[in-house]
Amino acid sequence: QPGAQNQPYDGAQGRAAAQGRRLAEFTARHRHGRHGTGPARPRRASRADHAGVPCAAQRGRRTPSHAQPSHRPPQKPMITITDLHKRFRKTEAVAGLSLEVPAGQVTAFLGPNGAGKSTTIKCLLNLHRPDSGSATVLGVDSRKLGPREFTQIGYVSENMELPLWMTVKQFLDYCRPLYPNWDPAFEKQLLTQFDLPHGTKLKDLSRGMRMKAALLSSLAYRPKLVVLDEPFSGLDPLVRDEFIRGLLELTEQEGWTVFVSSHDIEEVQRLADRIAIINRGSLAL
Repeated sequence: QPGAQNQPYDGAQGRAAAQGRRLAEFTARHRHGRHGTGPARPRRASRADHAGVPCAAQRGRRTPSHAQPSHRPPQKPMITITDLHKRFRKTEAVAGLSLEVPAGQVTAFLGPNGAGKSTTIKCLLNLHRPDSGSATVLGVDSRKLGPREFTQIGYVSENMELPLWMTVKQFLDYCRPLYPNWDPAFEKQLLTQFDLPHGTKLKDLSRGMRMKAALLSSLAYRPKLVVLDEPFSGLDPLVRDEFIRGLLELTEQEGWTVFVSSHDIEEVQRLADRIAIINRGSLAL
């Protein structure tokens, strides 16, 4: 029958069109941004969207300038990396990396193990000195970061060494005097939110609870920039999801700039506003 001859062709056309739409959506979400970053996750629609009014991001960000005119000057990036190089003998860990991390957003720094994520972060925090290129954090050359800047940066790494002989209370008592802006009321809020046992020694906590204690000690002084280096590594899925939910709620409330590295996009896709992908020391996306 003539209609039967056209049926397979129409079905193939439909499948091709659907694949084309999915590819276009993926490209729109993950295309190269101006400095190698692009949006990572779609926003949920709000009442304003349905009313035809441009809506700001769900996380309390201001509406983009094209939707809501503003006379305020644009914010400077919280982190700027320009042609950064770092070599360890014959291994080039970072190879000409350039990247900007905008203020007030969560940027995911993705890449396989050994791609150069941790080395980049250590260069940003003046733990490694770059061989060439430059990096600025909070508007300051990373090689000149001092106590003033470090009181505005929260840092948590999967390899952080904590004083395991201390209880959670002793650990927080030790950290509190180091930060002039430490907020005791916020500390109590985080203790409740993270469900941390005050009198338990860190060595007796699970890995997930120790990560929460480290995160609390890095957030209680309300930093402007939060840097997380593989914070979810080794956590079981339930603890990881709980950790991400808590962090997402806090970043929404506080409007922090967060730079989080991971080798697994599924870990950070709900958390990130933007992504940057590094491979073999260079920006891939």
